[in-house]
Amino acid sequence: MGINTVNFRSFVPHLTALLLFIVIAFICFVPVIEGKELVAPDTDSWRSMAQETIQYNETHDDVTLWTNSMFGGMPNYQISMKQPNNLLQYVEIALIKTFPRPVYNVVLYLICFYILLLAFGMKPWQALVGSIGFTFASYNFIIIAAGHNSKAITIAYMAPLIGAVHLAFRQKKILGGVLTAFFLSLAIRANHIQILY
Repeated sequence: MGINTVNFRSFVPHLTALLLFIVIAFICFVPVIEGKELVAPDTDSWRSMAQETIQYNETHDDVTLWTNSMFGGMPNYQISMKQPNNLLQYVEIALIKTFPRPVYNVVLYLICFYILLLAFGMKPWQALVGSIGFTFASYNFIIIAAGHNSKAITIAYMAPLIGAVHLAFRQKKILGGVLTAFFLSLAIRANHIQILY
């Protein structure tokens, strides 16, 4: 096989896994297909906390970095802060526009843990089974139901981050380093410092 030749057959197991992940996520949340939304208490609480910030940002040219609506005042980056120059937001926007929540969370769990298991050298079918097992751990669905979106996203990104670090130290230094930077950046952007720590 030449340098410029791409073996498309090698992508078939991964594309099959991706399609299966999408089907599984939509089966879990059939009401989303019917146009229903998950009512999550912490999402509603977030809206209340972020309201002051949202109103300010809609009526001013700058963005506020402080809110008085939580704990008698706190930095706004933990609640609702726009980051217009952060290029990684487009990765998140693309996923959210493609899959409605909570389907988005389940697809993210599945894909991210699949990447971790592939990085540890598992065969695609083993990674598929392992990612389904991880995703259906009860806590993952508890936090989705509670509306802990940033926590769910950070937990998902931790898996490929660990896989990327493994690659960087064990097999492929450059690829592992680039993937470590990418997934760490996504995990930081998810903005759940306690889980990331």
